[in-house]
Amino acid sequence: MLLLAGASFYHTALWFFILLFFQLFYIGYALFLHLYLEEGETKKITFQEVGSLTRNWLYLFGATLLLGSLFFIALPRMQKPLFDIGRAKAKATTGFTENIRLGAFSEIQESSEIVFRVTFEGGKIFPPERLYFRVIVFDTFDGSLWSRREFEIKGWESKPYRRRKGIWGAVYLARDLEGYLPSLYELVTVKENREIERFVDEVLRWREVEGAPSKYALYLQRDKPWTIEEELSERKKKFYLQTPRLSPAIKELAKKLKGNSPEETLENILSYFQRERFRYTLRGLPLGENSLDEFLFKAKRGNCEYFATATALLLRLNGIPARVIGGYRGALYQERGKYYLVRQDFAHSWVEAWIGGTWKVIDPTPTSSLILLQAEETIFGKLKLLWDTVDFYYTKFIVDYDLDKQKRLFFTLKKALTLREKKKYFESREIFRLKLPPEIKLGLVFLLFLILFLAVIWLLKERKLFFLSPEKRVLKEFLKYLERRGYVRKESEGLFELVERIQEGELKEKSLEFVKIYSQYYYRDKPIEKEGLMELRRCLKAIQDLKLKK
Repeated sequence: MLLLAGASFYHTALWFFILLFFQLFYIGYALFLHLYLEEGETKKITFQEVGSLTRNWLYLFGATLLLGSLFFIALPRMQKPLFDIGRAKAKATTGFTENIRLGAFSEIQESSEIVFRVTFEGGKIFPPERLYFRVIVFDTFDGSLWSRREFEIKGWESKPYRRRKGIWGAVYLARDLEGYLPSLYELVTVKENREIERFVDEVLRWREVEGAPSKYALYLQRDKPWTIEEELSERKKKFYLQTPRLSPAIKELAKKLKGNSPEETLENILSYFQRERFRYTLRGLPLGENSLDEFLFKAKRGNCEYFATATALLLRLNGIPARVIGGYRGALYQERGKYYLVRQDFAHSWVEAWIGGTWKVIDPTPTSSLILLQAEETIFGKLKLLWDTVDFYYTKFIVDYDLDKQKRLFFTLKKALTLREKKKYFESREIFRLKLPPEIKLGLVFLLFLILFLAVIWLLKERKLFFLSPEKRVLKEFLKYLERRGYVRKESEGLFELVERIQEGELKEKSLEFVKIYSQYYYRDKPIEKEGLMELRRCLKAIQDLKLKK
């Protein structure tokens, strides 16, 4: 239990919460049961004992949940997890990577692991198929490996979004991308600019690597073109024109595709892929050191990394600065939760070419590579999406409840509960007028429901409603039967005294037998065993049958 509680400081996933809930319930219940058997020195346990144990454990467990919820709301919020122990940085089969290596794998397995979710003010703002999430820029190629050099920090402008018409969006990361953060070409600024670094190539990264899940807010200009504004010096232009040692065939192809202008050269390169019927595939990829030549002149098939690499190098050979972008293309829009879902199999590579003084987006990969961004119509697919919606709301509730919202909640409660100077009495209606975020209201409703549930259990237990043991229920039936026969038990009257007042001989004899059996077990200070309970019920049935014979 201590290990699970400690792990909860850096595990916030819904599946872990469910596991923790059932583990705590099971371990606690098993511990109660074990101690009961050991301390009681008994070999078996009756059903009524199990029921009593279950009721008491539910009462304790509910109180624990209530306290835990209050602690979550009231304890100081931390911007980072308390522990960073054991944070494994696993690599998926498909998805984000800090470098691209051609010719290393002949086949790539797709992964449907969730990477991040995005929400915008107003719900569905962009068509899912036109979303390009930039994560990393690859600018150096050694013949087989694309990598990124360390760029200088660009910094953020002071509140530029006040002068531009745009919209706020929030990105909820479900997986750590080595500190890099997905962004869109419409990006103007981010809310957490003190925690997020922006490089001159518009790549975003946490100043200190955060663990997933985490959240950051983006301010986007909806009518902004898909370009990156940057002034390139002669030194930088030469850097983006560097090429490794390439085969004469690739150089000859670059000469053939050269046009009278950069725009015409780009058009010739894209037309070459269409004219030669290049195909997108994740299987049968070219291998070895000459994999790029294999792709361009023989196989003519590959994944997005081959198309992006070939395009960038052909542009550089023709004097056009170019670089490869790693990120995610497209998203799956969840209508229930009003958010975009991005999975690992949406990972994509494309090109940015410096034409006309700006970096322009070039996606040379055939459109057939675009995953059908539609919800699965199968029952399993619908259940999967429904589960993701629940998981998103849970993650959003955990991540969104930060220090600012905690302060706002306490300030609102203080304002609502403080007596006004003009009114010397407290108005309970003020509580229902609180302007709180939806997730806080949901949490308060859960707390109120939990408190009400525990109060009902306590009242029922105190008034002994529905919590009577089996032998007490049999006794209650016995006393009700005697009341119908005219013998009402007086206050502080014992059972034997009650039976002595019975006039009918056979009824008195059977009632005395019932009382003797009941008293025999009652004064043992132990629950009645199964055999004794059956004996009491047999005797009660015999008493009730007397009415039929009369």
